[in-house]
Amino acid sequence: MKTNSVLWKPIGILGGMGPEATAELYKRIVNVCQFKYGAIKDSDFPEMFIYNLPLPDILGDEEDRDAIRELINAALRKLKGAGSDFIAVPCNTAFDYIDSSSTKLPVVNIIEEALRECKRLGVKTAGLISTGRTARRGLYSAFASGIEIRVLSEQPQERADNVILNVLAGRKVIEDREYLKALSTQFAKEGCDAVILGCTELPLLVSQEDMELRTIDTLQVLAERCVLKSRGDIS
Repeated sequence: MKTNSVLWKPIGILGGMGPEATAELYKRIVNVCQFKYGAIKDSDFPEMFIYNLPLPDILGDEEDRDAIRELINAALRKLKGAGSDFIAVPCNTAFDYIDSSSTKLPVVNIIEEALRECKRLGVKTAGLISTGRTARRGLYSAFASGIEIRVLSEQPQERADNVILNVLAGRKVIEDREYLKALSTQFAKEGCDAVILGCTELPLLVSQEDMELRTIDTLQVLAERCVLKSRGDIS
């Protein structure tokens, strides 16, 4: 029986895109509860359901979009059936496919939350480091009212995609970390106020301490938003 005065709402996590970022989201939700809300006992943490969905490659542009959309929507329905009050998806690119209306359950949009954090911090121009698909499909620009989003040109984007693939494979190398730092420096030279780590693999490799610009860590933003929603502090 819970002894905490907070009646947590159950969190559903649709993961597997990629698996390590999913594990990191779970860890960060736990850490937010510990360090921001003083969680000590097991009963001081929210109930969470994690569904790891192995998807075909969604970094490219040649996949069967309808098939992937149905796989994601079916997974969302499973999380709803498990008892989730809302669902978090620790993947930016996945929001090119997600149709939350099919679940009749709130899905926290990591992109909207990252942009909300930009606005809270007064960011006017942000450089985006993401998968090429997230950039090409304009997933950030679609929600970036009042914020200018700058994306990478073709060659740097190809290198960024390779960095992401390395992290997915568990290869976290110094050269890739230095490259991301260099991208932040270049965005700063171009007049950006901040850089958005618009792929949840990237925070597994770099943090604010590594980057010249103010860094919007989408994985951390999502973790904090999940805790607030689970506590009932926000709708």
